[in-house]
Amino acid sequence: MTDRDDVVGDDLVDEAAAEEPETLEPTEAEPTRYDPAPAIPWRIGLFLLLAVLVVIFSVQNTQDVALRFLGWSWELPLVIVILGSVVVSVLLDEILGGIIKRRRRQRYLEREELKRLRGGS
Repeated sequence: MTDRDDVVGDDLVDEAAAEEPETLEPTEAEPTRYDPAPAIPWRIGLFLLLAVLVVIFSVQNTQDVALRFLGWSWELPLVIVILGSVVVSVLLDEILGGIIKRRRRQRYLEREELKRLRGGS
């Protein structure tokens, strides 16, 4: 019998492991990257909320309106005008946002390449 007879099953501690503290080997620092994944859930919620508000607003405004542009004139339901404006706005936002994002990414890559060529400082 040992001094530890009152300890049962999983509660036993490996004495060899307890005597030697675990040492952590230094690792190479990994470059940090911006990860947009955590931001997705609130964006989806905000998108759904805005979509519902636009649909409610559109359905409540169904009267016809006169549109005039460069000499042309149309009679359209206001719901078509509202939804069309939303669609055009989203498309322009995505197109312009993509252009800006691509330019930023290109500048970032150019700076990283320049750092690499200068000696990694």
